[in-house]
Amino acid sequence: MQAANIINSNTQANVDYRTTCNSSSKKLKWNGQWTNQNASTGAQLAKSVCGCCAN
Repeated sequence: MQAANIINSNTQANVDYRTTCNSSSKKLKWNGQWTNQNASTGAQLAKSVCGCCAN
């Protein structure tokens, strides 16, 4: 899932991603992982992304 903005700390991620995952149409749960980098290239992303799991 993509966050509404760039995440800069675990504290911010904990708040933003719980909301992002919970408000999805499938009512997902945040899995605790997030990144600001493209996994393939290492380039900085325009927005942070996180992992969500089915409840």
